[in-house]
Amino acid sequence: MQQSNLFYSVLGTEQNGKKHPDVENSIVHFQKSYGLILPKDLQDFFSIAYESQYNEKMYRFFSLKDFKGIDEELRNFDGSPDYSNIINTLVAYKDCFVFADYMFHMFSYAIRLSKYESETNDIYIICGDKYKIIASSFTEFLHLYLSESIKLHFED
Repeated sequence: MQQSNLFYSVLGTEQNGKKHPDVENSIVHFQKSYGLILPKDLQDFFSIAYESQYNEKMYRFFSLKDFKGIDEELRNFDGSPDYSNIINTLVAYKDCFVFADYMFHMFSYAIRLSKYESETNDIYIICGDKYKIIASSFTEFLHLYLSESIKLHFED
């Protein structure tokens, strides 16, 4: 599946060729602010992801404006599950950013960014203060999503 078609399949929107205005400037600003590189597939996804809203499967994929670090997105979420301890269990939390969630943070999905361009960016499923790596790239995660993989529900 062509990457742009993959994105549109995930977002549930028709391919219209429109890119989000000023997304390139926002990506540059993000990368300068954090000193981390967004992988190309995630940059391309953000160029068409306008809004962060839940779909019929109860997943929410974030737009760039809602793309936040674990510390900012999850640390103060002490509901059910309680994410307040995740910064103590996930050592690399400062490099991890939440790009999606399932059922209002029943599970959250984060990508580990790097200071340098990389072929792999670990994708984590997080539930409370537990986590595990489920993919090595954003594109691989999207394929798991489209195939309705059990990995997206913290199971093997």
